[in-house]
Amino acid sequence: MSNPEVLEDFPEGGAGRPQTYPWTEWADEKTRKLIKGEHYSCTSESFRSLVHSIAKTKNMKARTKITSDKQAIYVAFYSKDKDDK
Repeated sequence: MSNPEVLEDFPEGGAGRPQTYPWTEWADEKTRKLIKGEHYSCTSESFRSLVHSIAKTKNMKARTKITSDKQAIYVAFYSKDKDDK
C-alpha cells in the first residue's frame, strides 16, 4: 500500500455542485462590468446579493452598482484591510 499524496493546499471547489461563476477570477480587486444574460442569468438585484455573500465567504467586501436599465452590474471585490486605511 502506498502513502497518500500530501498537498500544499486544499483543491479549489469542494463538495456539491460546481461553481456557476468564476469567483476566484472576479475577486481579484479589479472593477468589472458584468452583463445580464452574458455573465449572469438572474435578476441584477439577486446577483448583487450573491456578490456580497461571496465576498463575505472570501473574507472580502464588494462594491456593486446596477445600471439604470438593470441589464448590467459593476462589481469590485476588495480586501477588508482597505477599510482600515
